Amino acid sequence: MKYCTDCGEAPVPHLFKKISDVIEAYNPLTNGPIEYLSERLERKVSMNETVDRLMYWVCTKLAKLGIGDMTSSVDERDSIRTKAIWESANALGITLKHYHFYKTQGHGLFFAFYNGRTQAFHALPRPRDWRSESFQWMDDKGIMKKKFRTAGIPVARGGTCVSLEEAMNVFDEVKGSIICKPHRGSRGRHTTLNINSREALKRAFAIAKQLTRWVEVEEELVGIIHRVTIIGTKSIAIVRRDPPMVVGDGVSTIQQLIGQTNADPRRDGFMFCPLLINDRLHSELVRQGLTLDSIPPQGAQVIVNDKISRLHGTTTDDVTDHVHPDNMELFRHIGETLNDPIVGVDFMIQDITKSYKEQPKIGVVECNAMPYIDLHHYPFTGQPRPVAHDIWKLVFPEIV
Repeated sequence: MKYCTDCGEAPVPHLFKKISDVIEAYNPLTNGPIEYLSERLERKVSMNETVDRLMYWVCTKLAKLGIGDMTSSVDERDSIRTKAIWESANALGITLKHYHFYKTQGHGLFFAFYNGRTQAFHALPRPRDWRSESFQWMDDKGIMKKKFRTAGIPVARGGTCVSLEEAMNVFDEVKGSIICKPHRGSRGRHTTLNINSREALKRAFAIAKQLTRWVEVEEELVGIIHRVTIIGTKSIAIVRRDPPMVVGDGVSTIQQLIGQTNADPRRDGFMFCPLLINDRLHSELVRQGLTLDSIPPQGAQVIVNDKISRLHGTTTDDVTDHVHPDNMELFRHIGETLNDPIVGVDFMIQDITKSYKEQPKIGVVECNAMPYIDLHHYPFTGQPRPVAHDIWKLVFPEIV
């Protein structure tokens, strides 16, 4: 696939993504191709015990015929999220098998066996008897914001736009820095920040339109993205997602600081990735009036990429034990509003230790029905939180 600067290090086929987006929007019971097919497969899997066992039998036979393969442990094709799920299953005495549709890829179906029961799933296990309405819409940023406003949950001002004219109207209404992004999606694909002019909005709108018919145009919230994962509406784990950045020492250039930062063995390209020197880095430095030869003062934090993703050098810090009670209560309210067993929430706030009521321009950025729970299992700093344990205990309540 041709590299796309706006997709970043996790590119998707633009045309197929746009087609699947339209299919999903007009008929939520029909799954689009590529990414949405795999994400929504969860609804079709695990209908009942008999079906799950039949699916396991079929996949076993296919593997014996050389059509895909069945594994009993994590291998190099699997994601970090799969590693977290598997480690928790082993710790709790759950037998897990993974059928790969293609021998060279990690996509496929999982089969969990515990206490005589069998459950099939894709990506993340979910309780068989828990079907929430929000699973259908929480990934849609436009619908999510409308429902959250009704529930009294803070979100950014703005709206979903089809035409550039609508986007310009939102820009005039917000009267401040705005963000332009696809109404569905993750990893910051085709998202533009720091839009302060109509000309910049025009460019950003065209970038977002490459992936979708509907574009979210909203005010830019202030602070740092925190990933809040809510299991069973109550169990909560929170990591701060620090942007790709270097910290000045008053002596080294930004390029030298990048080299020093990338020397950290934790940035092994699997859990966490090195900082990238690319077009986005140069654009971000230009926006700040800097170059790779600039020498930041002691302690100064310099952001070198506007994408908040581990693929671009983002790091995480567990802050669960330091969250202000008001914020924790808000997160519980979000969990109860969604009433879904597994929810990932990106929440923007400057200081998580202070009440959200005292901080301006804060709120929910997006929600995810298939969150990357490994963020909590393997934080860059802070205490690991094995939230997959809580998920498995929802799936198999008999686990002590």
